[in-house]
Parts: sequence; C-alpha cells; structure tokens
Amino acid sequence: MWECPIYQARKTTSEALKEIESLQNIHFKKEIVDAAIKSLDNLVLDKKISQLPSSKIEKERFSYFYKDQITQSYNSTYLDFLLVKNSFNIKYKYIFLISIHNLNNINEKFGWEEGNKYLQNISLKLQNIYDDDLIFRIYSDDFLILSTKKIVDDSESLKKFICRDGLDFETKKYNIEEDSIFSFHDLELLK
Repeated sequence: MWECPIYQARKTTSEALKEIESLQNIHFKKEIVDAAIKSLDNLVLDKKISQLPSSKIEKERFSYFYKDQITQSYNSTYLDFLLVKNSFNIKYKYIFLISIHNLNNINEKFGWEEGNKYLQNISLKLQNIYDDDLIFRIYSDDFLILSTKKIVDDSESLKKFICRDGLDFETKKYNIEEDSIFSFHDLELLK
C-alpha cells in the first residue's frame, strides 16, 4: 500500500503531478491520472495551508490517536512524528529519558493491574513536574520528556515516587541538535 506521511516535505504542483504520473497503472488508472493532470496542471497552491493542527483543541484531537492507552501520555509514534517535524524547524531542543528497571517485580508480586496503576501514577507525577513539556511512554517501562528548554535532572525527587518494591531507574539527557535526533530511530541508536 502506498502511504504519504503527513510530515513529508511540501511538493510543488509540478512535482506532485509527476509523482501521480509515476504511479499510473500501479496505484491509479490511466484515466484518473489524465484527469488529475488536466484538472490540476494550472493550480496555484496557497503556501499558508498546513495539515498540522494550529489551535489547542486541534492539537488535542490530533494527538488523541497518539496517546498511550494506560498512561494517557503520548506514544512513540507521536514522538517520531514530532521529531521528524522538528528536524525541519527546530522547536524542541532537549530530551530527558527515564528508564525504569524491574517493573516486572510489581507485575509478578501484585498483578498487571497494579503495574498499570504504577505507570499511571508515574505519568501523572511527571506531567506535574514537567508541565510545560511533552511526556511520552516508550518501550513500555521508559518515559521521555521532550522540551524546548534545558531540563533539570532532579533524580532525588524522581526517586521518591519511582523506586519501590525493587524498582530502580536511570536517566539520560540528550541535546536534539548536537546528538542528531531527528526521528525515533535516531534515538534508538543512542539508547
């Protein structure tokens, strides 16, 4: 199936028509391609048009599909989307990664529901601490903070609500530009 990611760079009308033409008899019938070329050949695009959300409510609707079901923090798919978008125009500059170790201790000792509650609690506390930043749950036991400003690593505060029943954690900080993190894959290579 042919997919066109929303973060793909804008094309001119000519470039778009050439792409449609290259997909003739692959994804589009010849009649459709001919009609598209005839209809769109003289089209002038408004450069202000964007597929991205602009208001707070549009951003919330847009990100609804990118929320982790357990913690309601964002997921790695949305992180990848933002990092790729960020590579075109740097807004977010820092990443703070919190990797939780031995979560299976809680799941084994108290059950999966208690493990889920634990993750929900961590997410809520991180949202309170880093309220101007975006919180993501990745790799099931890790949380990531994406920020426009340098993040203070307050491990002592984090320890108070993360460490229990044999759990521990470690943190890592990244500078998005210096570490060349322009996709989720780039981050995985550094982890």
